[in-house]
This record gives sequence, C-alpha cells and structure tokens, in this order.
Amino acid sequence: MLSDSVQTEIITFIESTFPTVFVVRINFKSGKKNILQVRVDTDQGISMETCALIARKLGPWLDEEDLLPGDYGMEVSSPGIGEAIVLPRQYRKNVDRFFRVRLTSGEHIEGKLISSNEVSLKLLPLAPKSKQVKGRPTKFLEQERTLEFDQIEESKVILL
Repeated sequence: MLSDSVQTEIITFIESTFPTVFVVRINFKSGKKNILQVRVDTDQGISMETCALIARKLGPWLDEEDLLPGDYGMEVSSPGIGEAIVLPRQYRKNVDRFFRVRLTSGEHIEGKLISSNEVSLKLLPLAPKSKQVKGRPTKFLEQERTLEFDQIEESKVILL
C-alpha cells in the first residue's frame, strides 16, 4: 500500500508530464516481487505506445525520487473492460456503451449510457432479460434514469 502523499506525487508527475492523461488508479502489490500498477487513460482512450512512454519516463523519476521501497516491477496500462469505472471523467468516452450498475441501495441496473456530467449519468435501462430475444434488437424501458455518482457503488462496461 502506498501512502496518499506518494500516490499524489506520482499522479502529479504523470499528469504534468502528459497533460492529456489522467490517472485512474494506482496500486502497489508487496510480495516476493513488488509491483507498481498504474492505470491511466485519456478522454479519447489511450494507446499501448503512450502507456510505454509513461513507463519509460516514470521509472527513472521514481528511482531518482526514491519513493518506492526496494526493488519493484511496474505495469502501466489502461483500465480493462472488466474493471470498475471509478472517475466521472471515464464515462465520457463510454457514451452509447452498455453498463451494469450497482447502486448503494443494492439495486442493479443494466442499460445504455446516454450522457454524463461531473455529478451524474443518464442510462436508458434494458428491458428485463425475459423480454430480450437473441438475434433481435435490444429492448429498452421507456424511461431514462438519472443516477447521481454518490448513489453508485460500482459500475462496469458490459458487452451484450
């Protein structure tokens, strides 16, 4: 586990060196081999080449600043399709994709992302699975749902 101050320093370095990039998540796994995992993205998506460039700049900087304990490996990548969305900014590039959302109330909603802003998102909920017929167009409920981000416990992009 990295301290908040070390995470903040890493985020500041990446986002000041690469202005279009934002850090989604940082994780440090301690074990036989320590691994720093950095998940990054941009509003348009991020390429493997950009991730590699970030790693090439970040590694020497981390060594120079001596922020991490002992030897470590580093992984810089975009969040995978199965990873939860954690920042409101991540929703922008996923408009028109399908999501599975678990609310803090325990309710689960699947639907198509219509729009998002800094405080909420709008979903067009899917009709119950019993009404979906394979090979036919996806059916939606009539009413859009606006969900405030503080109502959302977890949200993931899904493939239909």
